[in-house]
Parts: sequence; C-alpha cells; structure tokens
Amino acid sequence: MKKRNLRIFSVLILFSALIILSGCQAIPEDGFKGIGKFGKKTESQFSGRLVGVDLTTIPSSKEIRSGESFGIAGVLKNNLEQPIEGKACLSDKVSDSFGGIPSNYCQSFFMEAADERGPDQIELFQDTSFTYDVPFDFGDVGINSYIIYKAKMQGIVKNVCIKPDLFENPECKNAETFSRESLDFSSGPLVITSVKKEMSKQENQVVMRLFVTLQKLGNSDIISSELVDSVDLEGFIKDNDVVITANYAGIGEFACDNDNIIEIVKSSTEIECVGKFSVDEIIESPVSFVVEYGVRETKNVGIFPLVAREV
Repeated sequence: MKKRNLRIFSVLILFSALIILSGCQAIPEDGFKGIGKFGKKTESQFSGRLVGVDLTTIPSSKEIRSGESFGIAGVLKNNLEQPIEGKACLSDKVSDSFGGIPSNYCQSFFMEAADERGPDQIELFQDTSFTYDVPFDFGDVGINSYIIYKAKMQGIVKNVCIKPDLFENPECKNAETFSRESLDFSSGPLVITSVKKEMSKQENQVVMRLFVTLQKLGNSDIISSELVDSVDLEGFIKDNDVVITANYAGIGEFACDNDNIIEIVKSSTEIECVGKFSVDEIIESPVSFVVEYGVRETKNVGIFPLVAREV
C-alpha cells in the first residue's frame, strides 16, 4: 500500500512539473519583446536607455549645532548610456558670514556610460564638513543639492523618402507622420517623440519640412550646455537654448528654427526643420538628429534646525 501511494505521489509531482514547463513554453517570444538589456521597454536600438542621473545625499545628522561640524555624503549614479561631465553642488542660502556651505560650492565629475553591469557610480563630498557659527538660535536651514551636466540626444528617423515629382509614385507620400517603429532615438531628460513630414516644390528643388516634437522628461531643467561651466550656481540668467543638427543621409542638411538653436521653455516643444534638395529619382534614406544640451536637476537634501552654540 505504501509503495502504491509513493508511485501515485511521484506521478503527481511529474505531472505538476510538466504543467509548469508547458506554461513557461507557452509564453510567446514576443511576450518579452521590447525589454532592453537594462530591463526597460524598448522598440529600437536607442530607446531602451534609462533616463537621467541621480544624486543621493546622506546628511551626518538631523540637526546642525553651531560650532560643530556637519557633513553631507553623496552618491552619484549615471543611468545614461553616454559618458557625462559636469558638477555637483550644495547650497544652504545662508550668508557666508555665518559659515556653513560656501557660495557656489561644487565638485566637478566625469562619469562613464552605463553598461550591461549597471550605472556608473561615484562618491561625492566624502571628506568635506561644514561648520556654522551663529550667536543665536537661527531657525531652520534648508539645504539643496544640484547636479549640472552636459548631455546629448541622437538618433534617426528611418526610411524617409523623397521624390522629384510630387504627383507621381504615391507610395512615397508627400505628407506623413512617422510611427514609433520608425523613430530610433536615445533616451534621456530630453527626447524626440514625434516627427511629421511635408514635401513641396520650389522651382527645381524639393522642399522637405520636418515638424519635430521634443519632450522634456522628469523635473530637470534643460539649459544651454555652455551654462554647465558657469561659476554662478543660482544667479545666472536662465538660458534654455540648445543646439540641434539634422542631416538627410547622402542628400544634405536641414536648417532648424533659428540657426539650429532651439529654446526649450516647456515640457513639449515643436520645431520646424527645412531642407531644399535636388533629386532626380525616388530616394529613401534616414534622417539623423543630434541635440546637445545641458541638464540642471535640483533636490532638497532636508531642512535642519540650526542650534546656537551652548554658552
């Protein structure tokens, strides 16, 4: 009887294992389609990048005492698949006459791109401490951290066609909107989300207009890359101008907005790129874009009671 029960038990285990295995095999291959090597949804060569750079700060205590040292340790991670350089800064908005964090206190950094092992990571402010000197209870001190760095967005619109006669070859459309499958762009704080094409004729040239939508992700400020090297952390005039270049492979270049300078003033910005080309046959070729910009991210480290020195 025991042997019979053992055989039945063994059969049940085998049957359960077969069900589990068949269930795993039943998952279609495209069920995992769009998962990049960092575990993010992706539909193209570039679009699986993680977005942004993250600074985590750890204060040495929950309050600040006048005359005693106070420190903030930082860990910076680069989730982008591009190397970056910039600076990480701390600010307390307290007059330097009371000590604390000096004005425009920053540390420069260079970080390698993220890879299959994960993001590049560095430590900041590790051997630094600050001392406040106030003769009275000052109240609360708010401390912020900033990271400012240069970034680049690049990629292509696949299979963009052009033709010499607008009334022939209807398969090459005079106006079309490119689907997500045709857009192959890197991710980051600034991305291209939509491209529309319109063609017209001007004398013997074909005029192609591309209406490009750029979207800002997260709470980052998009700034001119030139401001990354600015010495004034908070007082600079906000400059949202970034540089864009667009090239029709093997055919020519586009001119975008104001001398390839665009202003990012809101979460979504549409620009117009115009190219005039001489062609005598239907051509299908990718259009590449490169956008160079700066990023400024602000985080609140905390609000700390500042206690006067004990007499």
